[in-house]
This record gives sequence, structure tokens and C-alpha cells, in this order.
Amino acid sequence: MTIDKVKIIIYPVFKIPKLFYFYYPLLRYLKKHEFKPGMVIAHFDKSLTIGYKFARKSRLPFIAGLHITEDLAIEDPGPFTARCKKVLELADAVACRSQVIYRKVTGWFPRYKQKSFIAFSGIEREIIVDENLAIEKLKNLGKGQPVRFITVSSLMERKKVAAILKALALLEKEIPWTYIIAGDGEQRENLEQLTQTLGIADRVEFAGQVSRPDALEMMKKSQVFLLISRYETFGLVYLEAMAAGNIVIGSKNEGIDGIIEPGRSGFLCEQGNTVELKQTIEHILGLPGEKIETLVKEAFAVVRSYTEDRAAENYLRYIKDVYEKNNHHIFQRFEK
Repeated sequence: MTIDKVKIIIYPVFKIPKLFYFYYPLLRYLKKHEFKPGMVIAHFDKSLTIGYKFARKSRLPFIAGLHITEDLAIEDPGPFTARCKKVLELADAVACRSQVIYRKVTGWFPRYKQKSFIAFSGIEREIIVDENLAIEKLKNLGKGQPVRFITVSSLMERKKVAAILKALALLEKEIPWTYIIAGDGEQRENLEQLTQTLGIADRVEFAGQVSRPDALEMMKKSQVFLLISRYETFGLVYLEAMAAGNIVIGSKNEGIDGIIEPGRSGFLCEQGNTVELKQTIEHILGLPGEKIETLVKEAFAVVRSYTEDRAAENYLRYIKDVYEKNNHHIFQRFEK
């Protein structure tokens, strides 16, 4: 595979607990193809260990990419330290995939703050709709016409879609609304049954698995995007929803926290908190038109700051910095 004239070699990593099952075959594969990297960049969970081992063995500069994992989602640094202490020590730079991860890692390990940075994700500029169209779509939100809610997500327990359904069922009966759930997964049957139990099945549409272009089109028609899930590293779909002109409600202390400023460019709720979500929705529906317009403008300012080209430029700057610092000194730390 070649992207932008760069040859890409994809080597599958299977989810087998014993790392040596794919670490040593990887070494043989690289040797066979005479692939000699100048840097190692490893992201997420077991790949960090593989990257660490390879960088140490090959004496190469190393960037460790941290995504949200269970040991980063708790307040006790012990489990994460046990898993990643050596990785962080060796790393020349630590790429934190969200502000939440960055705050937690640099809080636990202040000595690594200087070499840590936020490696945010970004969306394509061309999917950002006209700001004025978004304002027009939302100007009469909650003023008689049914509010158009949407969630685009896989249907698993940690996505907390059941909590969203319960929150919508708690809304005052005089508030008309419709809700589209775009996505599929193990929880779908349970969620469909829940809509029957809550008496809201006639207002909820399960669209099933949809393509990304179709999901973007759906979000252009919806008004409020809901996703209060757990373990979200960044949550690119939140930016996509904002770019499509939705008011977004995301999760506190998850990947979108720090991107959305509550009450200014969107809203945040405690993950899975039905009552708080219901109150947040009612607050939004009670906002005057001028406040909605200001909210939309702030959201679009955020979206324009998180485009894929900016994300790439940000990461590339740190890659270049690590390489330049190590180009003539990659053996120094091994000579101690």
C-alpha cells in the first residue's frame, strides 16, 4: 500500500495475551524485508510493549501513544505504572490522545510533562457545513417542532445508550422529539425492548449500521447529538456532529472533555447519568435564540481548530523534534 508516495506495510497484530507470539515473528518479518526504521511510534495497550521492546533492542527513538484504557480511567496510578513505567521512561515523547489523558499522565508523572504532548484527532474541512445553515436549523429548537436527537455509535454497554433512552423518556410529555440511533451491536435487542418498556418506541428509530457518509447526512438533519459513554479516547464523532451543525452533549472526564467547553461550545454530563442528561437537555431546549446562535458559532470555532491537517501538522512537529534531537545521540541513554 502507498499513501502520498509513502510505502505502508501492514503487519497484523492478533489479540493474543503472550506478546512473544507476535513480537518475534515481527522481528523476523522486518529482517526478511530489510526494513530499517529510524524511529518507533507505538500506540495503545500491547502495542506499547511491542514498540518499547523493539525500540530498546534496536536503539531507536521512541514515541509512546496513550489511548484511554481501564488503568487510565481510574484515579489509582498503580496499575498504569505497573504496565507502562518502563515505556514512559524510555519514550522520547509521550503522545496523549486527549486532554484528559494528558492531565492524568502529567499529574501522576510530573517529570514527564516536558516530553508529553496532546496528539489530537481531526476531521476533514470539507465536511464542515455552512455555519449559517446550522444556525437556521437550530433557531427554533424546542419551540413547537419535534426536537431531532441522534446518536451515532456502536451499541455496546459502555456507550450508555440505555441511559439516553431513559433520559428522553423522562422529558415532559409536552416536549415533542424524535431520536435516531445509527449503529449496531450486542445491545441492540435489549435497547429495542427498553423502548417498548419505556413507551417511546414510536419516537425512536434504530437505523442499524450505516456508512460514514450516510451518518454525516443524518447528522446534517438532526439537531442534538447525544453520547455519554465511557472509555472514549477522543471521540471523533463529536467533532463530526458539531461540524454537521448539532448541539453536542458528551461525557465528563472522557476524550471530548477539554475540547467542548460546557455551556459555551457544547455540554458535558457524567457518563451514563440519566437525570443529569435529562436536565441538560431541558436546559438546552430552554435557551433563547441568541444564546443558541452564540453556542453554534463557538462550536464551529472549535471544529475549525480540529481539522485533520492541523492534527497531522501537530504530530509531525513532535516527530521531527524527537528525530532531530536523537539523530546523533540515539546510543547515549544505553551507554550509562
